[in-house]
Amino acid sequence: MRKILLFASTMLVIGCSSTDKNAIAPLDLRTSEELVKDYWVLSERAYPSYPVSAAKRKLNGCVVFQYVINSEGEPQNIKTIKFLPDNTFVPEGKKALKKLRWKPSESNTSAQPVLTTVEWSFTLDDVAGTPDCKLESL
Repeated sequence: MRKILLFASTMLVIGCSSTDKNAIAPLDLRTSEELVKDYWVLSERAYPSYPVSAAKRKLNGCVVFQYVINSEGEPQNIKTIKFLPDNTFVPEGKKALKKLRWKPSESNTSAQPVLTTVEWSFTLDDVAGTPDCKLESL
């Protein structure tokens, strides 16, 4: 009987320790940056660097990422959903996005994860034309 009880309690501890902290399904707020602010407040900002290869080619561009702000206030499940004119700006954009951190807003006491997007434009002052990465609909 002791062995069964010991086994059961061991399995319970193991099961609880492996529970995903971010198991709450995220709210889909991709259509409104304002709604995201109702849940999360940006606490650590980062900006993407302009890629040297793009500067040498005098290239302007943009990139859009979709991601989840998890219950810890960190970006996860990052997906590139649009880039122009090519993927030159994706690595720097993704690197900066991974550095962003959020704190739950006062009304987000449960630290509800949200699905959202970010668009970053990369432009040089002396290069005409900026690609438009606006999303039609999600």
